[in-house]
Amino acid sequence: MKAVSLPGEIWGELGTFKKTVLHDEVNLMSDLFSPTWMQAYLNQWNAEPELASALATIHFNSTIAYGFKDVAMPKGVLTIETGRAIKAEPYIDQPLNWDLRATPEDWQKWQSNGLSMMGLSMAYMSGKLKFVVGN
Repeated sequence: MKAVSLPGEIWGELGTFKKTVLHDEVNLMSDLFSPTWMQAYLNQWNAEPELASALATIHFNSTIAYGFKDVAMPKGVLTIETGRAIKAEPYIDQPLNWDLRATPEDWQKWQSNGLSMMGLSMAYMSGKLKFVVGN
């Protein structure tokens, strides 16, 4: 499995995008990464032309899992092909390029405030965001 790195400007787009989808469309923490939440995430991902277009230009393909620290398995998985989200589903032992983990409290904070490039870097460096797979 190959880890994929994103240029800084794309991380900035992701931060803006995550604030929109996490805060506006699905706002219940208990639903975070549920099938309904993941489908809303897929829809919002594809509705952001700057995000999908930027990722398409670098031929970005990835399978990204999301979940909680101190839980054995991630909860939800988003599959990206050429920058567009094509599948959102529960984790069922798929091969992953990335597996992103944080506490429910940190996901809640990012849901409310978004996550900029600097915020992402700080979350990673401080250990609040853990990449179980990927970088």
